[in-house]
Amino acid sequence: MDEQTVRPYAEAHAAAIAGGDVDHAVADLDEPLRAPMASMIAQLSSVTTSADIVSVEPADDAAVVVIRYSGTGTETTIRSVWKQVGGRPLIVEAAPA
Repeated sequence: MDEQTVRPYAEAHAAAIAGGDVDHAVADLDEPLRAPMASMIAQLSSVTTSADIVSVEPADDAAVVVIRYSGTGTETTIRSVWKQVGGRPLIVEAAPA
């Protein structure tokens, strides 16, 4: 997956977390991840005031996106793998970087 395809989705995802839009952020996850990661996203969103895309690395049928989330006295970096699922990029894997 190329950067032009995934970057707008990753930027919208980062903005959703920074803006407290948990529903949007959870909708960016592939279905198997939604339930297990929803509370983590809600917690991350509650302490995040800004988010920056650190990198987008294309990799065959996926893209690896690194996003840094910042808030008052906190900073978390997440590495996520995005793949085309149902016609749009979704996060299929995520972990602290």
